[in-house]
Amino acid sequence: MKADGTPDFANVAFDPPKAQWNVPDAPVTWKGSATLEGPWRTVTVEGGSPGTARPTMQFFKAVVFAEADDDLGGVQLWKDGPYWAKCNVGAEKPEEYGYYFWWGDTVGYTRSGGTWTEDYYYYYSGVTWVSSAGEQMSSSPFSSCPTSGKDNSALQSAGYIDSTGNLVAAHDAATAHLGAPWRMPTSDEIQALVDNCTTTWITTNGVSGRLVTGKGNYANRSIFLPAAGLGYDSDLYGPGSLGDYWSSTPNSDGSSYAWYLYFGSSYFSRNDYGRYYGQSVRPVRDAD
Repeated sequence: MKADGTPDFANVAFDPPKAQWNVPDAPVTWKGSATLEGPWRTVTVEGGSPGTARPTMQFFKAVVFAEADDDLGGVQLWKDGPYWAKCNVGAEKPEEYGYYFWWGDTVGYTRSGGTWTEDYYYYYSGVTWVSSAGEQMSSSPFSSCPTSGKDNSALQSAGYIDSTGNLVAAHDAATAHLGAPWRMPTSDEIQALVDNCTTTWITTNGVSGRLVTGKGNYANRSIFLPAAGLGYDSDLYGPGSLGDYWSSTPNSDGSSYAWYLYFGSSYFSRNDYGRYYGQSVRPVRDAD
């Protein structure tokens, strides 16, 4: 948002798309303060060719992504909650997928190539994984996940987690790529995100995912989580339909699972999953 309370066009997704407006090449001005309706603002747009006597009036909806609360960046979505980064690790825009990590990995990988397949799942098969350093991997980086098969005692002995039961900074993907104070969210913070926010399945800039919005005094603050899917062996499952985001917390009841945020078009929840899957990471930092 700008200082005068009007939306910043750089942080707005339009519905319908701006290209479908009646006067796409005309000057556009915001009219009025616009009433907040959850994550949506309904506003009036005035446009028309210069010199015309009757500009076209048009109503539309715009998703306004919250600005950073301070110079460090991040959006606080509930009182005393952490600040959530606006992009995934490895992404520069909210709608970019970023890197995929096995649980405890700090390198991160992106998909190269693959064949799009539509059967029981929608996925890319025969993917070549490329590391964040640009190295093309000769085999899947997820299939030999070294944290799989280790219970909490073994994870702590191997230096992966500390006494709090969460990944240490040296094995935290967010800290490794962005530096402190950024880190991966804990399992409790993932659950708090589910409990303290409303979510809407949207498509912005051609990318589907969940718009996550605070409640009450935080109802004007939102982040977008793209449905980036998850990596397994040489496949990337569900990009565009599934969101899978790691927490820093292993499931202490087993030796192969960790907690994560799991969502699609009709659900948004915390669950646990095998550490050998490649998932997204959305960083957080502590409240001041």
